[in-house]
Amino acid sequence: MTWANHIRRIGPAGDPAAACDQFAARLPTIERARGVDHPSTLAIRYFIAVWTGRAGNASGARDQLAALLPIRERILGVGHSDARATRRQLAFWVDEVG
Repeated sequence: MTWANHIRRIGPAGDPAAACDQFAARLPTIERARGVDHPSTLAIRYFIAVWTGRAGNASGARDQLAALLPIRERILGVGHSDARATRRQLAFWVDEVG
């Protein structure tokens, strides 16, 4: 996923909205190719949520992560590092929203 590595650099370079938009543009292709519950698809959804928040939409990030967490826990397991990362990000954005 070379394109994903490229997109992940856009946000830290100062354009979180562009990172979010580019991940969102790739999501339908990944869903068709791998399925909606594939770990790669879930990773893209995670990055969309995180960059949504970093682009200024904390409630959007919170809502996306809240929807994603039970799926990641079901597919990967509650103790999986990706599920834990999702829980941490969700807690962060819940605090940001207030």
